[in-house]
Amino acid sequence: NTFMCTDTVTKKLVIKAGIVLPPKLPNAFSPSDDPGKSDGVNDIFYPLGGPFAKLAYEFKVYNIWGELVFESDDPEKGWDGYYKNKLQPVGSYIYTLKAKTTDGKEYVRTGDVSIIR
Repeated sequence: NTFMCTDTVTKKLVIKAGIVLPPKLPNAFSPSDDPGKSDGVNDIFYPLGGPFAKLAYEFKVYNIWGELVFESDDPEKGWDGYYKNKLQPVGSYIYTLKAKTTDGKEYVRTGDVSIIR
């Protein structure tokens, strides 16, 4: 501070191994205007949680006309907001997710996500 006093805070964090969380999906994201270049802030839409079993994972995104614009069977891969190399317009998109976590629990999620800029 202005009197040259310092302060230090120490807090012990305990990280538990083996925690498995159900899927959670954001309701909006802001894809990069330049494909393949990310600013690291909400550029990719993907489920959080897990870990998910790779052989029991299906993630799909549709536009307002019901056209499939993204699909993945890899929990590490999310939608970057592009379809056929074109950035999709601002608006709502529908997603479906079928996933099994590594503890064997199965989840089905549907909802919508908005592209914002």
